[in-house]
Amino acid sequence: MKKIAVILLAVCLCAPVGWAAYVDYQGAGGSLNVAGNWYVITDPNNPASRTGETRLPTYGDDAFIRNTTTDTVAGTLTTIRLEVGSPQITGVPSQGPTTVYVPSGATITAVRRIGQDFSEPYVAVGGYYPATMNITGGNVLVNGAVTPFVSVGSVPDLEDPEAARTVGVGVLNMTGGSIDITSNAAEFDVGGHSGATGTFNMSGGSVRVNRYRGPDRSVRIGGRGGNGTMNLSGGTFTDNATIDLGVELNDPNVPAYGLLNQTGGVYQASYRLIIGENYGKGHYRLLGGTLQGVGPDETAHIWMGRFRSDEQVPGTYTSTGKMTFNQTGVLHLNSMWMGVGGGAGEPDHSQLELKLNSANPFQIHWDETCEWYGLLEVSLTDGYTPAPGTEWKVYDYDLAHRGHSTTLAFSVITPGFRIVDRPATKSVYLICDALRHGGDANNDGAVNVGDLGILAGNWQQYDMFGKSWEEGDFTGDDVVNVGDLGVLAGAWGWTGTPVPGAPVPEPASLMLLALGGLALRRRAKPSLRA
Repeated sequence: MKKIAVILLAVCLCAPVGWAAYVDYQGAGGSLNVAGNWYVITDPNNPASRTGETRLPTYGDDAFIRNTTTDTVAGTLTTIRLEVGSPQITGVPSQGPTTVYVPSGATITAVRRIGQDFSEPYVAVGGYYPATMNITGGNVLVNGAVTPFVSVGSVPDLEDPEAARTVGVGVLNMTGGSIDITSNAAEFDVGGHSGATGTFNMSGGSVRVNRYRGPDRSVRIGGRGGNGTMNLSGGTFTDNATIDLGVELNDPNVPAYGLLNQTGGVYQASYRLIIGENYGKGHYRLLGGTLQGVGPDETAHIWMGRFRSDEQVPGTYTSTGKMTFNQTGVLHLNSMWMGVGGGAGEPDHSQLELKLNSANPFQIHWDETCEWYGLLEVSLTDGYTPAPGTEWKVYDYDLAHRGHSTTLAFSVITPGFRIVDRPATKSVYLICDALRHGGDANNDGAVNVGDLGILAGNWQQYDMFGKSWEEGDFTGDDVVNVGDLGVLAGAWGWTGTPVPGAPVPEPASLMLLALGGLALRRRAKPSLRA
């Protein structure tokens, strides 16, 4: 008995003073560092299990904020895990949204408990209930031994993080401050699991996802059945492993959707960007700002529209990937494989869109390989109408950087345009030979009821890949609306000569495509559009 008592005493002395499993915030809105608003509970799903103790979360706690009001972090919150809008409260089927502000001078720290190498610190926004976190100048620090992460729209089950996933709606808005995730397997998830919906809007500040252990997946925007959107208009986002846009590895019945809209700021990548893999659908729109490779060898590269050859059989997957450039965005990476990659990929699952609004060249540079298969779509925006014979430099490359290879084998190109490699200038150019007439969606040489039917069928329909000319988007803004109707109305009754070349087909007709030309396919192809 004495020995047991000594052991129990030692355990008590080693445990953090006042440590409890769960600390729950359910008071009125206000400052989150007011101790009276936090309640110690024994069951995270039952607020009635309060012990009567009220205090701030401390090192080693799991902290929850789910009070359906707006609150502001003041000072420092230190915990092992912080969940905003989760977990589910027993007997409460629905709950209003919770909003948390992290202003200048505030810090949220999630850190593993000393002596527990396998603890999983994280900050999660939006679990069972909708939640929003606004970082306006404060700091979020997440560090741990195994998989620390920031999650927007989904959080792991507390008892088995790799098994069940809760589903919710999360929004993270960042105008300043910083997020720093550092460990062996750091992760940043936006709509990353089980049908969750996550949105990350970044217009300032900095995010760093620093993964020590290998180039595995560390940023996931739409994955494993989730829907994720990242809007980057300012600030700097730095990642040193793999970025996933729309990657579902296992289940074809719950495809993932990932969309990254970049109109400003800087995205620094040191390894791989995957756009659409296996059963996922991904789209990267680089319409401003900079996407650049960082690291000693600038090894950052893109894989688009691919499947993992060790898990899938060609023709059985439904991944689709699209990348959109305009003349404002800046890209400098090592290499890109579109429609092929890692020995596995098919061209029908990849599309490149070049948006034109002037005679200015694109600002794209590849250090090494660039292999483009699939579909090339050229869109005219802002009322720009180039004259036949106009040329645009699409990208240049560095022959001296460990060699270079260029492959331009698009199955289908927008009628009136062609793309050529000019090794003498180390550049690839887009050339306009002719222009389709405004309003002629089906390129049959007439603007009539057939084109009106196409426009009506796509009227104001959302599509994460954006609408095309063949779907009635004559203004190149990716939606079919009154602007396109005006173009069609202004050209109504026109007849003339169709522009030579097959139009970019609707997804159902992709069975006619083959690498390097048109040939009858033996099996139907999946839709490029979600």
